[in-house]
Amino acid sequence: MLASWKEFPATLLVLLVEETPLIYRKGKRRAMTGLEVAEERERDASQQRRRDEREAAALATADIAIEAQEEERREEAEILAAKWVADTQLQVQLS
Repeated sequence: MLASWKEFPATLLVLLVEETPLIYRKGKRRAMTGLEVAEERERDASQQRRRDEREAAALATADIAIEAQEEERREEAEILAAKWVADTQLQVQLS
């Protein structure tokens, strides 16, 4: 028996499984299971993706509105320039 003790000294076993920190929901008494954690992460990612899509759509709409305003300004400038040219030609012909 003493010979077997020398072959296998008495030591504590190393933990085979690393403990993961438990995640608790607000107001709950028990920790979430792995499936619940995965579902919550997936739900959060989906919500963030929808937020990003809405923000991108809002930015695109704003960009379109800005481009439309710039186009209107250009058209107004062209109309004013054409009127100025017409008035100048009329004054030259009258004099």
